[in-house]
Amino acid sequence: MARANELFDCSTPQNEYWTHVADQHELPIAPGKESVRKVSLVSELTTRINMEGENANLRDELHTRLAGNPNLLDEIRLFAGISDKRLYLALSYEFSRTVVDVSDRIPVTLCGCMPYEMASHSTAFFKRLLRSKDAEVRTLSSQVITDFLLRNGLADTLLAYGKLTKEDQERLLERLVFAKEAQQNEAKRRGHGAESHIARVLEFAGCRLVPESKVRNPMGAPDPNIDIEHLEIAPRKAGITHSCDIAVNDATGVLQAWVVSLVQSSDPGQFGVDKSETTSTIRRLLEASNARLGRYVELWGIVDGVGYAENKSGTINRMLASFHEFFQVKSAYKAALAAHRLGIGRISAIRFDGEFYSPNSALQMVEAYVPSDVVVLQNSEEAAPSWRSLRAGMATIYA
Repeated sequence: MARANELFDCSTPQNEYWTHVADQHELPIAPGKESVRKVSLVSELTTRINMEGENANLRDELHTRLAGNPNLLDEIRLFAGISDKRLYLALSYEFSRTVVDVSDRIPVTLCGCMPYEMASHSTAFFKRLLRSKDAEVRTLSSQVITDFLLRNGLADTLLAYGKLTKEDQERLLERLVFAKEAQQNEAKRRGHGAESHIARVLEFAGCRLVPESKVRNPMGAPDPNIDIEHLEIAPRKAGITHSCDIAVNDATGVLQAWVVSLVQSSDPGQFGVDKSETTSTIRRLLEASNARLGRYVELWGIVDGVGYAENKSGTINRMLASFHEFFQVKSAYKAALAAHRLGIGRISAIRFDGEFYSPNSALQMVEAYVPSDVVVLQNSEEAAPSWRSLRAGMATIYA
């Protein structure tokens, strides 16, 4: 039976990208906090149901707790299966039809809007009302929100949830209730994980990186800003600087390349289209500055993820044409080769993974990216004892 890698082709940037593309589970996850699972109120209401049965006075309990901590609204909304938009539109309707009677003033609605105006307010707006200094507004807001949640099935959901074991409750919260929140957190950490992966390769090759902490603290490392007119790192200034994820300097601290990270494990949507346009613009501005200043600063990209399959022509194809070099998790070794080519890093040899590459696809990568003074080791060849090694995607590099 033929092996899948015999079908690999790296003869064009697009073919190379899809040959090396990483599925979501193959993208490294940067260390950091898991998404916060706010389950305090759900747990307490469930405990009350288990103790008191279906006669538990959920309305009073929920009303009291929301009035004391408006942020609990986020937790209970998710648990009830109510989207943020449905919540704030429904509450905008309810609040514009709930009158607050104040003895010394003309009666006004709870949100201050007339029913015939039907203004849309954000969830944050209703949280502010739950914190109002006016006790009547605060109490009535909590009551209206509580009644809305109970009308939309919260009690039945809590009753069913309370009958599960603790293990099943945790599983339900993780897989269903807070799944989207967890997925968003994980997607962000995978993007930063790819940055850390590439930064480690550049660091191994001896490059000077800004920020220096990108390898060890990718989530917390501050993004540098590039003054594209003067081609140097500078404090952020709107309309003047452009943010990047990694700046690569030479031994004297002069900027030689800057890296932007654009990893998409799901549909990039309009964000991907906008970023591809921005990347094209930055490349044009960079070339103009290079010509004017007599410099040769390169634009590198960390791009990966199957999400770009949703709109290749509007996103990834345009970006690949805008980068001097692009790196993926499986082709991370290219970062070291690019640094070697520019003279800001150094590696001695490379060994391609024969299980991943076919002889033809490996040869294509060698011809496209490996400088003539870098040794290409065959599988049977031994590396020099003095060389350090690093697995960098689907190849091992030596320095």
